Amino acid sequence: MVNDEQIAVQLNRIKEITKSDILAFALLEAGTRKLSWRHLIGTESLRTSKIKQSATAGLTAQALRTGKAQQLSIAKEEERFCLGEAIMMTENLSHIYIWPIMYHDFRYRGVIIVGRKKEQFHKHSIEQASKYILELEKQFNTSSLLI
Repeated sequence: MVNDEQIAVQLNRIKEITKSDILAFALLEAGTRKLSWRHLIGTESLRTSKIKQSATAGLTAQALRTGKAQQLSIAKEEERFCLGEAIMMTENLSHIYIWPIMYHDFRYRGVIIVGRKKEQFHKHSIEQASKYILELEKQFNTSSLLI
C-alpha cells in the first residue's frame, strides 16, 4: 500500500524530470466538484494551498472530462485571468501540463499539474513524466487515498 511519503518522492521525481517550477497534486472533494491540493511542491504563494480549483471550468475540467492530459502556454500575462486556472494566477505560470488521475472505478478523481514560469516543456520530459504518472496512478488504485 502506498503512503503519503512515497507519493511525495514520486511527485518530486516528476518535478525534476519536467524541470518544473511547481508541481501540484489535487483530489476531487466529494460532492463539491472542487479540487483540493494534497501536495504542492515549489509553490511560492501562500494563497495557492488555500484555493479550491474548480473541476468544472478551465483546462483542469477538460482534463477530467476527456481523460486526456492537457497543455497550455500563454503569451500574454492578461490571458492568465481568463482561463479559470487559479494556480496559473497565484504562481505566475506561463506554461502548465495537467494529467488526470483515474481511480479503479474508471472515474477521474484528481490531477497532477506541473508548471513553468518561463520556458515551455520539452516533449521528451513530458513523455518520461507520463510514464511515472501511470505508475503512480496504479499505486493510488491499491490505496485508500482516493476514496
